[in-house]
Amino acid sequence: MKFINENAYTRTDINLDDEIFLSGEKISAIDDRCLIIMTRQSRVDEVGLYYATRYALCLKEDKFNDINYVLTTVNDEIREVYTNLFWNMIDSSRFEFEGVVANDEIRTKYVGKRIPDEYKKKNGIAMPLYFIEHA
Repeated sequence: MKFINENAYTRTDINLDDEIFLSGEKISAIDDRCLIIMTRQSRVDEVGLYYATRYALCLKEDKFNDINYVLTTVNDEIREVYTNLFWNMIDSSRFEFEGVVANDEIRTKYVGKRIPDEYKKKNGIAMPLYFIEHA
C-alpha cells in the first residue's frame, strides 16, 4: 500500500477557462484504472476541488492499490485527474489520498468531458465512488 508522501505537491496554476475544459463531450469508455469520485459544486466552492475530492473516502484497502488515476467529477463532468497517489488511513474504513495533477496528455483525455452514463450518480448515494478496473 502506498501511503502519504510528505513531498507530494499539487499544481495551483490550473485555469478552468483553458480550452481543455470546454469540450463537454461524453467519454465512450474509460480505459485506465481509475477511481471516479463525484463531489458537489458547493463543496468545491467551500474548500477547493482537490480537498473536496481527497478526504474521508470509504474504501477497502485492497481496492486502491492498483488505481492509476483519480477522476474528480462535478455534475457528471470530469474536472480534474490526479496521479502519483499515496493513501493515508483516517480510521478503519476511511482513507484520504495525496496526489498530483496528471500530465497534460491524460488531462486532455479526460478533463472537461462527461462520464459515461453507467457511472453517473445514482439516487441515495451520498458520495459515489466508482472503480474502473478493466484496463
